[in-house]
Parts: sequence; structure tokens; C-alpha cells
Amino acid sequence: MTNSRDKGVQSLKNPIEWQVNIIPAYLTNFGPFKPDRAKYWRLADRLVTERGLNVKQLDIKLAN
Repeated sequence: MTNSRDKGVQSLKNPIEWQVNIIPAYLTNFGPFKPDRAKYWRLADRLVTERGLNVKQLDIKLAN
């Protein structure tokens, strides 16, 4: 049997999944990414630099 704490620890084992889940919370609390902020979020930075998204496209993808 796993408790809620165990589930939280398990989710940290997959950093990409954790980032995908936490970024919408960031957007809700702080608003859209700005170019100078996205670079501090590994997933957001990779999507911008490696996938060629701009910050507006990133916000739209991650908010859905």
C-alpha cells in the first residue's frame, strides 16, 4: 500500500513528468513565460532552444 507521500516521492523519480505537471501551476500563479524566465526551467528552455518554439507558443502548449 502506498500513501500520498510515497506517490509524491515516486513522481520525483521522473523529472520530465514532474516538470510537465508543475509548469501549468507556474503559469497560473505567475502568468506567461517571458524570454528571460523560460531559461530557468529546464523543460521550457529545451522546448524553446531544441524544438524551436517561441515563448508564446510554449505558453499555449503548456497551458492546455
